[in-house]
Amino acid sequence: MCYCRSFTKSLVVLCVKANKQQILPNESLIRVIRIMDYDNVHSPTVPVLCVDTTACSLLNKLFNDQVEIFGNIQFTKLSILTGIIKIGLKAFLESVRLRTFGKYGLQQVQVDVCYLREYLWRFVEEERLLNFLLEEVITSTVDRCIDPVLMEPSVIMLLCEPS
Repeated sequence: MCYCRSFTKSLVVLCVKANKQQILPNESLIRVIRIMDYDNVHSPTVPVLCVDTTACSLLNKLFNDQVEIFGNIQFTKLSILTGIIKIGLKAFLESVRLRTFGKYGLQQVQVDVCYLREYLWRFVEEERLLNFLLEEVITSTVDRCIDPVLMEPSVIMLLCEPS
């Protein structure tokens, strides 16, 4: 098992124990935070339950590589499209951070992210970069949601299938 995963599991156990002993504030919510799983290339993230959202968010950012949005690009079609997609997804992320969502708003963003993942992967140089930005959108939406109820993945996939 990867050291990062064992460390993360230990941290989750400590968060849950701290919550049971009322060390963490009662208003902290259980969130699903994606933390990089370096063992599996095809599934780059593994969901981890964590109680303290600020600590988990910081831990999530610690293990994820920084994405350079406004970096240098080459004069190729793929590089230019990647740059445009990065800027567009960053704008989407910032617009999510400025809003408050209800349950159905969160579920709509889930469907939007699934659709973007299905159709944008062929236009970027690194699929990891696309997945990272889209996971940030979902995480920010869950953080900004009043009643975070995630839609089942099978339902999302049915909605995103081409007709």
